[in-house]
Amino acid sequence: MKTLLVLLMLFPCLAAAQSSTALKPYPDNVKNAFLRNCVGYHKEMLKPCRCMISAFEQRLSLEDFTALAKQPEPTADKRFTTIANYCINARAP
Repeated sequence: MKTLLVLLMLFPCLAAAQSSTALKPYPDNVKNAFLRNCVGYHKEMLKPCRCMISAFEQRLSLEDFTALAKQPEPTADKRFTTIANYCINARAP
């Protein structure tokens, strides 16, 4: 749960990402920014964070991902919590 709170604080920095309506791969700068902020000083979070950005990329357009990041509490969104819980608890490869 502590990790989820850290992600909540860092997630809004991605709100500046450019929008797109098609489900295309996110630009590298968006993925790198998410990973850098998701992992922070907790290297053990690299695998779950990679899992999360991959899941977001497969399920949300960049526009939807950006909108989610702009929400005051993105972790209140079921899409975020479902992906985060799976990736954190699954000990993603």
